[in-house]
Formats: sequence, C-alpha cells, structure tokens
Amino acid sequence: MILTSLIIGAAIAGLSAITFWKDLAYWLKIGWEKLPESLKKDLKGVVTSVINKAGTIFNIIKYYSYNQNKNQWSETIVRKECSINDVPQHIRNRITYGSEIDTTQELKEKLELSL
Repeated sequence: MILTSLIIGAAIAGLSAITFWKDLAYWLKIGWEKLPESLKKDLKGVVTSVINKAGTIFNIIKYYSYNQNKNQWSETIVRKECSINDVPQHIRNRITYGSEIDTTQELKEKLELSL
C-alpha cells in the first residue's frame, strides 16, 4: 500500500516535470514569435530561469541581442507567473526567497531530447 502510494507520487511528480518543460518550451516559442524582427535578426542568446520574487514563482526568459549599427546590447525580459507545484522538485529544492535559478542548460537538454 505504501509502496503503491510512493510509485503514484513519483509518477505524478514526473508528469509535472515533463509538463513544466513542455510548457516552458512552448512559451519560449510563443515569445520568439512575438519578438520584433529587429531583435530576432540581432539575437545572440537566450537564458531561462525560475525566480522566487516576494513568494511568487515566475518563469523568466531573457533574450540578448546586439545591434551593430548602434553598437548596443539589449536585453528583453519576458516573465510568466507559475505555480510552485508546476516546478520540478529538484528546482523547487534550490529556490529560496528572492533567488533566481538558471534553467537554460536543462531546457536545452530537454529540447535536444525531444528533437
């Protein structure tokens, strides 16, 4: 009985993690589609993170672009509130009040696995 409960709990946690990464990848795609063409052509990098700001959890995407004509970097930040329950447990374990956890590498790995 206890073993069955643990297995079901692990399965739910696993599904939650899978959903988190799929949602983040989808949101990244939507964000990309909404970026102005001028930023897209000058895009140099993207960083994703999860932040705990005043007890509210946000997914953050930061787009970095460089305009050679203006010799200027720009950072476009998009954030989306999410439930702590949607965040994978291993990330939840690292989030403290006011902290920001970089999820870029993990998202990259998840995207590569899905290709």
